Amino acid sequence: MPRFIVTFRRYVSFAAITAFLKVLVVNVLMLIDRLKGRRVIILDLEEVTLLPFISPVIRQLQISTNKLSYYTGYKTVCPAIDGVNSDYYHTFNYKLSKCMYAANMFLSPHIWGEAPERVVKVHMPHGHPVKFACLPKEPFEKYDVHFLTGLLHRQQTEFTIAYYGIKKDISLLDVGLPKSDKLLSGHYRRQAILEEFGLCSDKPTVLYAPSWEEGLSLRAFGLQLFDQLALLTEFNVLVKLHPGSCVPESHPSYDFYTGGTNWQMVVDRYLSRKNIRNIISDDIDPLLAASDIMITDISGAALEFLLMKKPVIYIDCPDFFETTLPGLYKNYGPTTAEYIKNDPKSNAGRHVGFLVEKITDLASTVRFAINTPGYKMHERELFVEKIRYNNGTAAKSAADNILKVIGISN
Repeated sequence: MPRFIVTFRRYVSFAAITAFLKVLVVNVLMLIDRLKGRRVIILDLEEVTLLPFISPVIRQLQISTNKLSYYTGYKTVCPAIDGVNSDYYHTFNYKLSKCMYAANMFLSPHIWGEAPERVVKVHMPHGHPVKFACLPKEPFEKYDVHFLTGLLHRQQTEFTIAYYGIKKDISLLDVGLPKSDKLLSGHYRRQAILEEFGLCSDKPTVLYAPSWEEGLSLRAFGLQLFDQLALLTEFNVLVKLHPGSCVPESHPSYDFYTGGTNWQMVVDRYLSRKNIRNIISDDIDPLLAASDIMITDISGAALEFLLMKKPVIYIDCPDFFETTLPGLYKNYGPTTAEYIKNDPKSNAGRHVGFLVEKITDLASTVRFAINTPGYKMHERELFVEKIRYNNGTAAKSAADNILKVIGISN
């Protein structure tokens, strides 16, 4: 074998050659699309669980125009979207997105995307941001456009720009949360959903939907918490864990997301109770529609529940605020425990809900909440007015803004 080939193979791996060829071919295809008069959008779907936040917008774009081509960046599994080409040449590892210079737009439901330079970068968030005062400066600033879910999100984003002294001209567009359109339009039917799970629709229904971080309710209280849920024999109990808590052991970030515990197996121990269901799904909206009370810690899903004028119970988690928050969110502006507990822009509605400070009080608090529907009702009503823009029509608003930014009249 010639020496130059041996030297080349020593310093350039097969994976690097494959990636280079993939980037080359995909960029050529993007250029061909553009020569045909189409605009090219990279969909940043690093995790499959992000799909519900972006698919309603793609559906609306498909209704509005046929002048777009989509390419998808992903990590392990490429999400399937109706009408979007998912063949080898239209999909790629998300880390290659930064090399796809022939695209017109990079559309991401989170700020950590690997975006190419000289391409319009649009951040369409997966829910109202909670648990922090500001997004980190560098990833926030690289986006040209931020879609905003509601007035509180706008206030938080304007605070972020002012706090960091950002001079870049960033567009802030009032869009809403497209994922919630069906929920807020009355699409789901409570009775049908509960009957599908084999539950009685005459019973009040409790939804436990925690977030995933170390120190929050699932990892802090574990079996104690589920023992409390098991006491609620007069209720239907739905358990919907955060997608991060459900990643398989083969996932590269399994320990980070789960603390090394298979939480699905933990929940399954309680399924002998006829009233408890463990719901494994990427879509929480049907559960929000079917439930009467939500239990959480500090999760953006609580805001969607509050929008339906339903009460939320918040489990206080001192370990998260004292230990996890200062480390995990150290680059998120002036994020402190007191700020996150008390500022409406970041606390997921904790100030308008029921607060459980001892996990042994959880079952009794659920019963109190169901029997006291007027508790903080006025405060909740005032708060929800600031949570969302374009209730029920956010996907159309997002699509219209994307077309405007990318230069297509609809």
